[in-house]
Amino acid sequence: MPKIALLLAMCLLICSCSPQQEKSFETETETESTTISETVVETSSESSAETTETYTTPITAETEYRSETELQRAVREAKTLSEWCDGQIYIDIDGDNFPERFDVSVSEMDSDIHIYGDLLFYNTDECVWRELPGGRFDCIISYPLYIYYDREYDEYFFIGDVGVYGGSYDKFIFTDSGIKEENFGGSWGFGYSHNEDGSIKSGVSFGRWGKHFYINESLDENDIDVFNKTLSGNYEIVMTVDLGQIIREYGYENSEEQFEIFVGDFADSPQPSEYKKPYKEKEKEYITIGGEEISLLSTYVYINGAVTDITEETFEELSQMPYLYGLHLSGGSIDLNGIEKLTGLRSLDLFADTVTNGEKAGELKELTVLSLSPDISDFSFVEHLDSVKVIEFGDTLDKPADFYAPMYKMKGLRYMLLSVWELLMTDEQTEHIRENAPWIDICTYKVG
Repeated sequence: MPKIALLLAMCLLICSCSPQQEKSFETETETESTTISETVVETSSESSAETTETYTTPITAETEYRSETELQRAVREAKTLSEWCDGQIYIDIDGDNFPERFDVSVSEMDSDIHIYGDLLFYNTDECVWRELPGGRFDCIISYPLYIYYDREYDEYFFIGDVGVYGGSYDKFIFTDSGIKEENFGGSWGFGYSHNEDGSIKSGVSFGRWGKHFYINESLDENDIDVFNKTLSGNYEIVMTVDLGQIIREYGYENSEEQFEIFVGDFADSPQPSEYKKPYKEKEKEYITIGGEEISLLSTYVYINGAVTDITEETFEELSQMPYLYGLHLSGGSIDLNGIEKLTGLRSLDLFADTVTNGEKAGELKELTVLSLSPDISDFSFVEHLDSVKVIEFGDTLDKPADFYAPMYKMKGLRYMLLSVWELLMTDEQTEHIRENAPWIDICTYKVG
């Protein structure tokens, strides 16, 4: 059970003195200014006579709290809460024995606590609280905040903006000069299929975590769980912060008054931390495609065929990228000859009217997701893409009932993902899929 440290006692030193207590100086040897309890006495000369005049400096907040510690000041500076805020949680997450601050709003969500709010770090040089770059966090009791250690770069970090239904995630790195933010990827797509009663039948999500592609087909695991499981060889969890559990333990889940929770004992000022290391810039080399420089460390590349010719040499250049998992190609006509060299490719977008040598993509044994334009004239080549689990289309309302028939021959296909919030396909197309390929779940982004 964490120990609550109540840090609300402030040391106030307010000193004053009356004019009768003021000390004046009569000789020329004592003509320097002297401060006595904020009352300043000076000597000056007018004509040939010496006179003494006094004035009093007002007591300010600085003098009133001048003997307090950095910890006391940090807590005092945090007292003003926004109306939306239900309370504050103080806990050390960067290993310096000095608290960070979560301003949180708490509400019930089914059987869980839903929490959103701001994560703030105290800047002792400026004596101010600074919000986490990127704004608010959003978490649920089953989605704790994890602190990771990255062995490759020797750095400690956490992931921000981890949500239920995917999104873009950032890597926040602890450094000796503050928080450094990097994009860490996130969900590239997700969808759910439903039973006749409206309940969720299946779900799939896919995307990138750092340098790693992931696909999640489990309804029992969220993306962060998949991340922790699949990347445990690269990242070590060194700390878990479960805000929902903390709020429940201290009995504030249904509090009608704003609360403060202090988890642990803190030092009077930040201490040295092994988490805070000098930031290491990631070394980047570049290749040039169509006059545009692309980092070799990029994981997703967009190429517009209307601007850049897509040739076999293009794929040869792209094959130098060790972490290229996603490729988006657009244009009137696209020739895929040479794409088989991209052996690590996991996601391919083809937005074209015609595709030639499409069967070459069948040699990509890791290809998992295929997105196609509904305007493509012939996509029979997909029958060679046995490794693909997810196929994605747009609006096909103007297509015949058997439009999707070529995908029935894809041995590994399990999900058809519509790239819109509404079901933009005809009832006849739906029935054709269910009659001829019942193993393919029709998924949409919208839940319920």
